[in-house]
Amino acid sequence: MKTNQLMQVTIGSYSQSIEHKTMMGHLNALWDHGNGLRAIKGLAPLQMKDWLMSNQTRELVDALNKKYLFPNSGNSTITKVDSRGRSSLVDLTSNTPFIKTKRGTGGGTWVHLYLMLDAAAWLDADFKLQLYDTFINNKILQWRED
Repeated sequence: MKTNQLMQVTIGSYSQSIEHKTMMGHLNALWDHGNGLRAIKGLAPLQMKDWLMSNQTRELVDALNKKYLFPNSGNSTITKVDSRGRSSLVDLTSNTPFIKTKRGTGGGTWVHLYLMLDAAAWLDADFKLQLYDTFINNKILQWRED
């Protein structure tokens, strides 16, 4: 298939659209669902910006960048760190094709599937297992060309 189609992926009671060629999905929807699961368990909600700015996320984005964009490069650092050691969210989201943001009507944040899985793991352990089961055991990405 030559065009980038939206696949509807169901994980338990949650449904998420993923672009089959770019493997991008709407992080805001995933985040809302994950925080809903946390609320049911009596846990405090987590902030998406904290996950986006974490060292773990920066390292994963850097690894994706090296693997898919610059396979023969060394460290492809895509974020700037200020004199206090703080990273910039703007740099992270503007310097990689693996995170896309849009402001205003219809806005939000879209991330690569690998980042979505990482975000789910950050949010809720049960949701993480449901995602793994959906994508690994059901081999859902093998169906994308069918």
